[in-house]
Formats: sequence, structure tokens, C-alpha cells
Amino acid sequence: MGYFREIEITHFLTFLAVLPEPQWVRFYTVAFGTGLRPSEQYALQWEHVDFPRRLLLIRQGYVQGRVTMLKTAGSRREVEMLPHVEEALRGQHKATHHNGLYVFMNRAGGPLHRDNMRNRVWSPALVRAGLRHRNPYQTRHTFASLMLEQHEDSAWVARMLGHTSLRMLYERYGKFIRHRTRPDGEHFTRALREATQRGEHHDHP
Repeated sequence: MGYFREIEITHFLTFLAVLPEPQWVRFYTVAFGTGLRPSEQYALQWEHVDFPRRLLLIRQGYVQGRVTMLKTAGSRREVEMLPHVEEALRGQHKATHHNGLYVFMNRAGGPLHRDNMRNRVWSPALVRAGLRHRNPYQTRHTFASLMLEQHEDSAWVARMLGHTSLRMLYERYGKFIRHRTRPDGEHFTRALREATQRGEHHDHP
């Protein structure tokens, strides 16, 4: 599937570093830090961002130019903001002055378009970062694999992804599950902070 694995946290940082604008750094910080489906992130509105409780309320998607229902019943969920995700969202809130409905919007104030994001932002950044091509949906799989490799609790990861049971998580990500720890993202947050402080960036996957 082309995951960014545990040893590739620095590749994740390299990807963010080559993005051309701060808003895209914030966008992909949220994508890699929440496990949202791209369609869910495109549809995210400010009314779905609960800063006091540090939660994202996932209530809709955006597919083929229109707002849609969520993929499954379990997809309607509350996603916790890890510290770096909250920082990115607060930065986006400040940069946009909370103008418009959508957290990440196009120049007309509507949701971002999947193909434009892939062709103009995602794919060129992968090339600049020296990383092999990946589908943008891999941000979701990357979140799961990174969290599980950092020993985060599998039940917590499943809830973040909107899985109604652990079966799918075990079937898809079983090789990344080592043992259960506290369900709060603490280990990944610490690893990301340490990697950022070291400034160790690899050129190739």
C-alpha cells in the first residue's frame, strides 16, 4: 500500500517541509494526524471544530462536487486533536480569520477539489521530497500504521478511523500492532517532537 512507516516519520516531516504554502502544511498535518478520509477533510466546516474539547466532529463528506453522507454509520464520529493537529487548526483559523464555512477552502470559499489537490499539491510535493508516488488516501493508512507502530492503543486508533470493530484494523494493520498502551497519541506525539528537534531528514524512502 505504500505506507510511511515508523522509520519514516522523518519522511513525513520532509513532505511537510517541501509544501509550497503554509496552508498546505496545515492541511496535511491534519490529514496525517487524524486519519480522516480526504472526502471528510474536504467537507470539514468550522462548526465541526470543537476547540474547547479538542475534537473534530465528522458529520459529512465531499465527493464529486457535492456534500454527501458519510461512508458508513461508524464514520460519524468524534476525532481527537493531537497537539500538533490542534496547532495546525488554530493556525488555519487565524490565517483565514474564520471567514467562510470550510476549514480548508478554495479561492471561491467552497471545498477543495480532490483532483486539483492531487495534481497541484500532493504529487509535486512527493517528487520534491524524493518519495515514491502514493495515492492521497494513503494519509489515512499512514496515520494508522504510524500510530500502531508507536504502540498506540488499537481500540483508540479504530475509533479515530471510524471502525466499528477491531476486526478491520487487525486484518489491515495487524503487522503494525505490537501491544496496547495508553489511548491518547502520547507516544507518536513524543516521537514526532523528537524527530523535529533532531532535524533528521532522509532523502529517499
